[in-house]
Amino acid sequence: MAKGKIAGDDITRDDIGRIVYQRVGDQWYDRNGSTYSAGYSYDEFIQRRQFSLTDELNVTNRYRTDNTLKRVDELLGTVASVQGQLGATANRLQSAVSTLTSGTTNLSEARSRIADTDYSEESVKLARAQILAQASTAMLAQANQSQKDVLKLLGQ
Repeated sequence: MAKGKIAGDDITRDDIGRIVYQRVGDQWYDRNGSTYSAGYSYDEFIQRRQFSLTDELNVTNRYRTDNTLKRVDELLGTVASVQGQLGATANRLQSAVSTLTSGTTNLSEARSRIADTDYSEESVKLARAQILAQASTAMLAQANQSQKDVLKLLGQ
């Protein structure tokens, strides 16, 4: 978080040298009267100021250089932390993508197996029906032949 407080907060000795912000209406002011970020809430204002270092980086003397280096170290820590969070998020997203890809592959294979099974089952049913049809035709032909044989015997 940027080093700063809203005017009216308890300002301690540790706050000396830090920028103090004051909001008047929709305007934010620093202790020098500079205007910043009209219309932002305090959190939005601080987030937008966080990486704007022009007011905080000063190397005109040793004390200010030390403060500047401390601030740069803090910001590098913030960047490292954000990078870690982004890396963790990227890993979670990659894991989710892998899981979804695996699920899609498994679903596709299962659907294929079901279709193959259905096709095989229908093929067996068709073969059975054809065999029964051929058997019935053969039986009917035999029955017709038997009747003709009986009629021949009777007709003689």
